[in-house]
Amino acid sequence: MRQKRCSAAKLVLIGIFAVAWIIGGVFGVSSLASAAPQTIMIDFHDSAYYIGEVPYENLNDAIATAADGDTVKLNLEDHVVQNQSIKITQDITLSGTLTTAVLEDEDGIVIEGNVTFSGLTFRSGHLI
Repeated sequence: MRQKRCSAAKLVLIGIFAVAWIIGGVFGVSSLASAAPQTIMIDFHDSAYYIGEVPYENLNDAIATAADGDTVKLNLEDHVVQNQSIKITQDITLSGTLTTAVLEDEDGIVIEGNVTFSGLTFRSGHLI
């Protein structure tokens, strides 16, 4: 029986594909295309902020899960956010209902991304 030999070029090509497949699995890269924008709903119950079934200790951590282009909807009617700072670095739309936010942390709200606000009102440095 005669065996076929792979050329060095074929072996290099197979090695490149294998490395790319391993790196993609390790870093969670499934494709080079960007993910489609999502709508993320943030609720508050049981002393935590929730996106679906996943709890977050503070509102900033929940907002930080958004990617560029996402819409973050706050479902926080009759809820008071106190003594938290919020830093938004993504290009997102922030909308929904938030009854009162008293951001007494020295940083307050820091916006480094392009944020579109919809349905939220600012008065006297407080988001209400």
